[in-house]
Amino acid sequence: MGSVIKRQLKGGPAWYIIFRMNGKQKWERVPPEYTGKRGALRFLGERESQRDMIVAGQITFEQSASTWLEATKTRVKPTSWEHSDVALSNHLLPEFGSRQIQGLRPADIQQFVTKKCTRLSVSYVRDAVVFVLRNILDLAVQHEQLSRSPVPRRLIYPRQEKKRMGRALTPDEAQQLLQHADPMFWPIFVTGLWSGMRIGEVLAMRWEHLDLERQRYEVWETLTQDLRFQSAKTSGSVAPVSLSPYLCTVLEDQRRQVAEWALEAKKWEENGLVFPDKKGKPLYQNRASHQLRKAADGAKIGRVALHDLRHTCASLLIHEGADIKTVSEQLRHSSITITLDTYGHLYPERREEIVSKLDTLMGVG
Repeated sequence: MGSVIKRQLKGGPAWYIIFRMNGKQKWERVPPEYTGKRGALRFLGERESQRDMIVAGQITFEQSASTWLEATKTRVKPTSWEHSDVALSNHLLPEFGSRQIQGLRPADIQQFVTKKCTRLSVSYVRDAVVFVLRNILDLAVQHEQLSRSPVPRRLIYPRQEKKRMGRALTPDEAQQLLQHADPMFWPIFVTGLWSGMRIGEVLAMRWEHLDLERQRYEVWETLTQDLRFQSAKTSGSVAPVSLSPYLCTVLEDQRRQVAEWALEAKKWEENGLVFPDKKGKPLYQNRASHQLRKAADGAKIGRVALHDLRHTCASLLIHEGADIKTVSEQLRHSSITITLDTYGHLYPERREEIVSKLDTLMGVG
């Protein structure tokens, strides 16, 4: 039976457990979620149970996955944790759930990846499914449940054609769409088209971050599909967005509209939102998506998704001669490479024109 001990460190007291593993004495610091001596004893019991199961070779992938999920729940954004849970529940547990982790081999992982890539995009398999799988088994190695991870350092993924970006509307299509939009959602769609902001960022807009005199909006947060406000997508996303004079006029009108709703409402919930519902509460993305589909159907321009408003903004800026750096700054991509990979094909080929200018410059043209 192991023991627990309390040590006084510079940052304050900390509990440690002492137990035997593979014939050797092992010290391990008790995680902060296990409080006090009782918590330390509970952690000791769990680690000794894990040790005994390792000796018996009985730890299943589902048990390791549960440990990893619990450990990461407070360390990542809720949406990231939920995405990991979806990848785990839909793809990893059905395949590996009941299998003992000591029995997993690199060939099993490669076969699984190859099979998944026939039904899912390579990027999703690599960045979501394998990401979670690798992290679960790496944690098992840290806990000495495995001597090494069975996930190969270099997995082989089938080649897949690069997906094209979403649809970009023409100016005529955009005008027709707006003509058929519900009045409540019309300014939302205008803002998406004119600013290039993501729909979650548009629905999270607050008056305190809007500067109409300087014609800019400071993006700080986004609204998730389940109505949670969280920090913007990346550190690069937290940045100012330039607004056109027309869009500033639209937002001024929206301020007056929201003030009217606040006066008319029997019960108003003040959140400082630019685009609330008629009670002051945040709007669901699904409502905006539904209204966009209705407007597109009415305009008879085919299917239009919310993210297509962002693509349309980028496309129209490029059409009007905006350079790639300007487009990247307006869209707040974390890297100009992302902008170039996504929209580079929209720029016209100008190599012949450019090299011909050298003739003129050198006086030989």
